[in-house]
Order: sequence, then structure tokens, then C-alpha cells
Amino acid sequence: MRFVCLFCLFFFAFGCNGELNEESVEQIDIDTSRKYVQTQNIDCVISEIDIIKLESNDKCIIDRSTKLIVHGSLFYILDQSQHVVNIFNEKGDLVSSTKNLQGRGPDEYLSLTDFIVSNDAGDIEFIDPRQFKIFEYSINGKIEKQIKLNP
Repeated sequence: MRFVCLFCLFFFAFGCNGELNEESVEQIDIDTSRKYVQTQNIDCVISEIDIIKLESNDKCIIDRSTKLIVHGSLFYILDQSQHVVNIFNEKGDLVSSTKNLQGRGPDEYLSLTDFIVSNDAGDIEFIDPRQFKIFEYSINGKIEKQIKLNP
């Protein structure tokens, strides 16, 4: 305990012996009278709202959706808890799912936490962090590309 007290005393006595050079400190003035937040009616951003009931069966039950990408007339929904991307059309029908591509086979993935739609055809790309691979699948579930990464 004495050592800690002596250290603190020494630090406070000799630690700050220099003077503050105010010329080296840049001062930034902020105009507090100006409002930086703009409010708008939702009508300015959204012109129409449609509610689409998605197909729900054993092939496409969504547990925890964490990402939605609208690509053309298709809706790509990531279910991060199941590591699956489900693809629905504008009527809510399931078009495709990566659920049957998950596994330990040569063209299968183990983990999917994020994805992108990579081209006009609607292919999806993602990194499998457990296998250190990049996968690209067509909308029909065909493997298009697989790249092994160095861990």
C-alpha cells in the first residue's frame, strides 16, 4: 500500500511539469444556434406501402431476419440464426433458398452471416468464416464460384 501511495505522490509531483502550449491546440467553433436535424414527412421518402405475406412452410420458416435486399422483383432475406438466405418473389412465393446448400460437402457452406447480390442474374455471394471460403451461388442453387482464403 505504501508503494502505491508513493507512486501516486511521485506521479503527481513530477508527472506534469510542462506548460500547455495553447498555440498548438486547434480551436473549433460550433454554431449552436443552427439546427442540424431536418424533419420530413414520410410521404417525401415513401410513395406507397405494400404488405406482402411471405410463404411459410418447413422450407422457408424465418426465425431471425437480419438483412433484406430488394433486387428487381425479388426479396432476399437473410435468416442469421439459421445461416440461410430465402428468396421470395413479389407475390411472397418462395423462389429459392440456400437451406439445401448448407452442409459439409464440397460445394456446401457451413456458416452464412452476411451476403450480397452480385449481379443482374441475382446470384448471391458470401464469405463462410468457418471454412475461410467465398461462395457464389446462382438463384437456382448452382455453385458458380468458390474461392479458398488464407486464414
